[in-house]
Amino acid sequence: MIWLLLACAPKAPTTAELSPPIVLVPTGVGLGLSDAVARVMDSYGDGADYGFYWPPDDGVWWGTTRDLWYRGVLLSPGDPERRSHCVGLTWEVALTVLTEQVGGPEHPINGLSVADMAAFRTDWFVREVYGPGAADALAHFGLGQRVGLGDVRRGDFVQMWTRAGAGHSGIFHEWVRDGDAVLGVRYWSTHPALNGIGYWADSFSMWGLDPDRLYAARLWQPSDWVPPKG
Repeated sequence: MIWLLLACAPKAPTTAELSPPIVLVPTGVGLGLSDAVARVMDSYGDGADYGFYWPPDDGVWWGTTRDLWYRGVLLSPGDPERRSHCVGLTWEVALTVLTEQVGGPEHPINGLSVADMAAFRTDWFVREVYGPGAADALAHFGLGQRVGLGDVRRGDFVQMWTRAGAGHSGIFHEWVRDGDAVLGVRYWSTHPALNGIGYWADSFSMWGLDPDRLYAARLWQPSDWVPPKG
């Protein structure tokens, strides 16, 4: 599966390797469910009770810390040691928020079948290198949208890529700044350097994150959901 190409340890650049800072231009996108995502994110505490694990290339492991159910079907068995990988953890948070909005995992989300939800997960886990991940999944199934970097806020999902093609999935916390210059992003995820869940920061650089391949996505309120694309 292509998501196995994702890596959760982008190389940390030196100061000399930093690329020119990006410019943030807000456009005024609605808040959606960003606050709900941040609340669920905060419910994991300091992350000390969780671990990180990346499966072998020939393994299939959805990377969630707990069982995830949808309409009576177990979509992802939770890891008994509460380990996760980056994209599994962000999907876990998203599905938690979505099921809260509809009153529990036994209820349909925007009319999605179990097969639809499995396809939503595949989109979230990224179908191809440099893909938008969560932004594609939310737009395809009518649950949210991609947002510009000028509008990103805490609780938005971010799919990040290094210039070398290593990917990472997280939830936005804040920009890394030097004065008014934006040099990188601080996010919440699971990370091998943390051996679990917590906050991490990466810089935009010739060896680090590519700002042109940083995709932010926001969950919509149920009243804003639209029919999935065919």
